[in-house]
Amino acid sequence: MVPSDIMIGNIISHLSPKRVFAVRHLRAADAARDAQNWALAVAGYRAYLDLMPQDWGIRVQLGHALKESGDLRAAEAAYSAAATGNPSDADVLIHLGHLLKRLNRPAEARTFFERSVALLEENANLPGGDRLLQAAKEGLASQALATADAARDAKKWRDAAEHYRTYLDAFPGNQAIWIQLGNVAKEAGDFSTADDAYSKAIALDATNYEPHLQQGHLLKRLGRPDQARRAYVRANELGAGWLAQTELARPGEHPSEGAPTQPPAPADAATAELRNAADAELRSRNWIKAFETYQRYTSANPSDKEAWLNLAKTLTHIGRYRLAEDARMRAERLA
Repeated sequence: MVPSDIMIGNIISHLSPKRVFAVRHLRAADAARDAQNWALAVAGYRAYLDLMPQDWGIRVQLGHALKESGDLRAAEAAYSAAATGNPSDADVLIHLGHLLKRLNRPAEARTFFERSVALLEENANLPGGDRLLQAAKEGLASQALATADAARDAKKWRDAAEHYRTYLDAFPGNQAIWIQLGNVAKEAGDFSTADDAYSKAIALDATNYEPHLQQGHLLKRLGRPDQARRAYVRANELGAGWLAQTELARPGEHPSEGAPTQPPAPADAATAELRNAADAELRSRNWIKAFETYQRYTSANPSDKEAWLNLAKTLTHIGRYRLAEDARMRAERLA
């Protein structure tokens, strides 16, 4: 027997029979948890809590084990009981928020993240408070992002803009979300916010063609064709391909002035590899990556109808509806 086991044995010998059984169940549950045997861990924690029902910390551990086992409803019940029994535990409120996100209950998730932030800000001296406050704010921001995406997909542009701003208050270095804010603000008619968002995105990474392209669309809507053209030319130089070239070649434009040239098509093997990569991103629902890869592929191989349809699908998922329709029309012309 190792010294730690001897010490635990000495402690157990002074406990009541009820506590002896409880400690044995707890040790077995912890060992099962460490071995990632979630069913056994759940059974052990439940057996312990049958004897010690007011140990709220272990009820949280039961929630973790249930969540890992895939029983999200039971995990919610365990976390909720712990939150009710120990209302000063901000950590369990954060866990509840993340769990409710997984259960597709965003409004409730946001409530728990907000409660945890308020609790931690009121009790600045709680042990580990700074770490927990950051985790709570990150949870609130991630929930704002999910809500913003849902509002964008429902074409509720002003609601989407509000929630993207909430996210960016916590993560101002996320270029992709500045672009999304610009897009929804533009659709809402808030052109000043859209222009500011695209400018912030460009300041974060001027080598990404996307904010230049989107700013070009905005400038065109504002009746500033010369500035729009410069934005499209810059986007094309950075690899936007047909997305910029289509705009530069529209009636009333003058493609001869700095006209874009189609990049040389890669070798057949490389083209096939690019198509496979795009398809893989599509299957994984990585919409931005899928869009970028299909865009490169269709620039090299514009006669692939299925690729244009897949590109249209990815554009729809990222809220680029007009460009999605352009891609579908290109596919139809190949029929």
